[in-house]
Amino acid sequence: MSEKWVQLVDRVLDLTNAGKLEWQETSDSDIYQVVLGKNVLDFESEMFGNGYSFKLRGPHGNIVESFSANELTDISNKNYFDASQKLVTLIERQISGKDQLLDEVIAELDKFRDKF
Repeated sequence: MSEKWVQLVDRVLDLTNAGKLEWQETSDSDIYQVVLGKNVLDFESEMFGNGYSFKLRGPHGNIVESFSANELTDISNKNYFDASQKLVTLIERQISGKDQLLDEVIAELDKFRDKF
């Protein structure tokens, strides 16, 4: 187990929340990916409440590190199961375009408000 796992996931959570990471769907409906330079981070929402896992893939697609939200919780003072649930929501909203659509509608409504 590594404190670097915690650093990695904390940064991913912050950057995803800020809309700075571009997550992609995979052919597996419960796995999302984000490209980080030459590397890829897989985030898996394991079905039936088994938890969440992260897999860091190197430039050739090989898994370099693999760890779960439960392991992160064990080595820190943060509940990474809850944080991972939030991450799923953020990723799904980004991929679906819901937040972008809401931003556009709010901007249009602001135009009407500014006219009066």
